[in-house]
Amino acid sequence: MWREVERKGFPREDIWDELLRRSGAPGIHFEDHAELQNLTLPEWLHLSGADADRYTEAVLAIIQRQDLWKQP
Repeated sequence: MWREVERKGFPREDIWDELLRRSGAPGIHFEDHAELQNLTLPEWLHLSGADADRYTEAVLAIIQRQDLWKQP
């Protein structure tokens, strides 16, 4: 439900993609990685404790896999 509000009010291509393009910063978007999806958001915005741990481990693995440590 909240995700649909975000999509309509803040389209990814206008906000997220533009931010990365202008800044030159690397980015990890949850929609691009299966391991960052299907997490429990008890009040639609924050992860449950167990899923927060899973999310952190998955993001770290993505950073390592994409070698983002060396980005300026």
